[in-house]
Amino acid sequence: MQVLRNRIICTSFSVGNISIRRCVSGLACPMIEQRQNIKPFDEIPGPSSVPFLGPIHNFLPGGRLAGYKGVKLSERLYKLYGPIVRLDGILGGYDTVFLFDPDAVEHVLRSEDPTPVRPSLETMEYYRKRYNKTYDPKRIVGLNDHGDSWREFRTKVNPIMMHPKTIKVYANALEEVSNDMVDRLRTIREDDHKITKKLNVEMNLWALESIGVVALGTRLNCFDTNLPTDSPVKKLIQNVHDIFNIADKLDFNPSFWRLISTPNFHKAMKIYEEHEKLTKYFIDQAIKKNRGIKKGFSRHFKF
Repeated sequence: MQVLRNRIICTSFSVGNISIRRCVSGLACPMIEQRQNIKPFDEIPGPSSVPFLGPIHNFLPGGRLAGYKGVKLSERLYKLYGPIVRLDGILGGYDTVFLFDPDAVEHVLRSEDPTPVRPSLETMEYYRKRYNKTYDPKRIVGLNDHGDSWREFRTKVNPIMMHPKTIKVYANALEEVSNDMVDRLRTIREDDHKITKKLNVEMNLWALESIGVVALGTRLNCFDTNLPTDSPVKKLIQNVHDIFNIADKLDFNPSFWRLISTPNFHKAMKIYEEHEKLTKYFIDQAIKKNRGIKKGFSRHFKF
């Protein structure tokens, strides 16, 4: 598996009609001194590619992957190339290896070292480390950090956040959020009990509300249908929606942003800047609310 070292590895599996993809690691396998019988990376089956442009021609009209995205793309790659597929980087993007074989997935997961590299959103990382003039390299942000900084972050957070006693603190509040979400779904479903609205949008509201409970110790009221359009919560809801949309265009589809500043790239930087301002606002509000409260989890979370 040394051939996969320093590559982005994606696992893909299905549950019913749902296909799940996970970016596992770029440093998934330990160094192997014995190199015999190790095939080169280029021999992994996958769509043909050309220098710099990668396999982009396969996605153009008439190509073998034209019109395929997301789950359908994973299914197509598996059908054409088998349980392990190489997808060279497009327009400066990462080379990616897709694993569809459960045994291979298990091997990768069990072989990860303590400091994995798990890229998330390249555009967000660019904003944090290059576009944002206030960037502090010593500040750890779990979403985009890898290697030693990721390990340091998890070492400090896990003993607190993963402790059963800590989880119990949030149980009642999260149950309240979940019940409110169920009530909301009941109100938006049709007479035949089907939901025609975009369920992912509704689930984003539930996720935001749950994050507010855990991270800020308060309800954001994302389910409120009467939120003013200029309210911070309404702006945050829209901002998260914008992040998903722009990330799909720049991080998960071919784009020239790594080479030139495209209009969508400038849009992404503004969206991330707005997100930083909004999250800072809510954090400041939480600090003011909890200032002066005696130490103790239960005293910090009053619902």
